Amino acid sequence: MAVGADWSRGSKLAGVSEDIDDGAEILRRFIAAYTETVAAIDKLEDPGKAARVAHQVYDAHQKLRPDLADLRTRWMKAAGARMTNKELAVALQISEARVSQLVPSPPPYRALFGDSGTVHIGYPVRHGITDLDRPLVAGEDAATTDALSSLLSTLGVEVDRFQVVADETKVPDGDTVLICGPKTAPVAGRLIERDPALTMLEEGGRWWIEVTSSAARYGSPSDQPEPQQSDVAYLARHVMDDRVIIHIAGIHSIGSLGAAHHLAGHVAALHKKVRKTQFSAIIRCTFEDRRITGTDMLAGPFTW
Repeated sequence: MAVGADWSRGSKLAGVSEDIDDGAEILRRFIAAYTETVAAIDKLEDPGKAARVAHQVYDAHQKLRPDLADLRTRWMKAAGARMTNKELAVALQISEARVSQLVPSPPPYRALFGDSGTVHIGYPVRHGITDLDRPLVAGEDAATTDALSSLLSTLGVEVDRFQVVADETKVPDGDTVLICGPKTAPVAGRLIERDPALTMLEEGGRWWIEVTSSAARYGSPSDQPEPQQSDVAYLARHVMDDRVIIHIAGIHSIGSLGAAHHLAGHVAALHKKVRKTQFSAIIRCTFEDRRITGTDMLAGPFTW
């Protein structure tokens, strides 16, 4: 019954090690270990023991296959963000049709966040809130960052997070989502200055979002004499130097979270309206116990 070293003659792995690049040492080690394992099973004298071990190895292999498939898909998506399907097919030595099967094309509305495949998400950190000498992140800002990260991940986009400090004046290179109001850092005010449709201003001890063409103002319902569990946020898409900057600025941090929830639920419809243009809009949200219960677009989108 023993086949020994000759078992591989009929194996699908036969000849593979001869075809791979010299640098593919990982694959060489895998093939060597696989060959050694099968040969060791084949040398067992007890048929019952050999069958049991073969079954255990086969079962372990089946359980590992989904992990390998996920690993393949993740890296193919990462490569696909920088290569066409044709280039990826050539690199992997498979057909374009097979590439499309393994990594379906991303939905068109992913382009709302840019085409690079990686998006930087900036969230504000605040100093001097407590006696402790360390920056603090509002719970709602952290939740907004998490919600946007989750949305981008479902679109096959890699996420890199960074902190926006109080004196920040620039957005990092590359496609970016900035969660920050003009009160928090100058970079937010500079972005809003580019917007011909909407602006944010402070008057009467409150912040407002104003429509430039009509001077109509929208403030947070939570700042009214009889406060409501509702807030509004500024949402904009800037295209600068061949990259996209999505800017979210709630009157309060809960408003930013509402804008993120609205994006997650309406990204396809919003993209259908604005495509790849620059735009801005006002998003209203309602909440209960700091959890978003509803959102709608109060004004816009204004394209420019």
